Amino acid sequence: MKIAIDLIYFYKENYGGISRVWSELIKRFKLDNKLQIEILNKKNSSNIFLKELFPEIYSKKNAGFSLKNRICNLHFLHSFFLSFVIPRDIEIFHSTGFSIPLFKRNDLKLVTTIHDMVFWEMPDRFKKTLSYWDYRWGVKNSLIKSDQIIAVSHSTKESIIKYFPETENKIAIIYNGISKEFLNVPLKTKKEKFFLFVGARNEYKNFNLLLEAFSKFHKKNNEYKLYVVGENNKTRVYEKMVYQSLGISDVVKDFGPISQEQLIGLMQCTSAVIIPSLSEGFNLPMIEAFACGAYVLSSDIPVSREIGKEFALFFENNKFSLLDVMSNIGNLDFSEEKLSKMQKYAKLFNWDDSYKKLNVIYEGLIEKSNEN
Repeated sequence: MKIAIDLIYFYKENYGGISRVWSELIKRFKLDNKLQIEILNKKNSSNIFLKELFPEIYSKKNAGFSLKNRICNLHFLHSFFLSFVIPRDIEIFHSTGFSIPLFKRNDLKLVTTIHDMVFWEMPDRFKKTLSYWDYRWGVKNSLIKSDQIIAVSHSTKESIIKYFPETENKIAIIYNGISKEFLNVPLKTKKEKFFLFVGARNEYKNFNLLLEAFSKFHKKNNEYKLYVVGENNKTRVYEKMVYQSLGISDVVKDFGPISQEQLIGLMQCTSAVIIPSLSEGFNLPMIEAFACGAYVLSSDIPVSREIGKEFALFFENNKFSLLDVMSNIGNLDFSEEKLSKMQKYAKLFNWDDSYKKLNVIYEGLIEKSNEN
């Protein structure tokens, strides 16, 4: 099979869940002798996840985030360029983002992975900028033109069908996995008194709800701290103002982007990982937390119910409900037996299995193409 992918999402996200997902897939692409993989536009990319994948082209200058590259990698323009740069012998194109060729060749099969439909589910949470409309256009164009759509959860599939019912028959579900670093994490039954938040500060992540609930919790439990992990270059100043206004500046520690090893260390020790999101497509931090033997306090949204099952503790979308769950932290069972069950469940989400399912989809598309 001859497959091409681009690296457009690595331009758009220097650190985050989708970049991590694709780094795992690309590792397996490069090791698969059955595939001939063509990686487009890699020479202009620079990203913390690409250092291991492409050491020969990695640069610390972050060239991929220049204004010129940002403009060229708008989904509309990128889709236009893709119509002319994908080699003629390529059988399948699978974008890391939502850019597929604007003009589709009859002999080229297109695959799109949809991680969430948040721009449809809660448009009021986003400023109506060029990036917003470009994202919506890219997703819509990909859904309509792709031969195969991959949803990362049943919840995501249902959301796609809700807004694009005509796509139902070409959607397959492949769960994300956890990377090898999370597969054999030693369990720690002695937890430290801090909560952990992992993620960006997009509106739908509902970070402010967590801050409000924690500020109230801290008044009666001043030994607890809040540790925050994830990219927040655009919101750091605002967040410091919020910490100060809530009186929690001294007990919030912002780590910014960190390595897998650092994240594992925090998850091993935390009293609980808190996920207050209003919408998610998969919820990778939840599975990673389970793999580290960490409890998860999650907002009660469909995908968290789907992925978290009986292992997560759920709260409604208000600070009082979250406060109630946080206040019960001392009554949880941190025995090795309980944490081992979480860890065993997390190992069901395996990247090798996910990759095998993706390969089956690729092979099916090639077979259909040959039949025609």
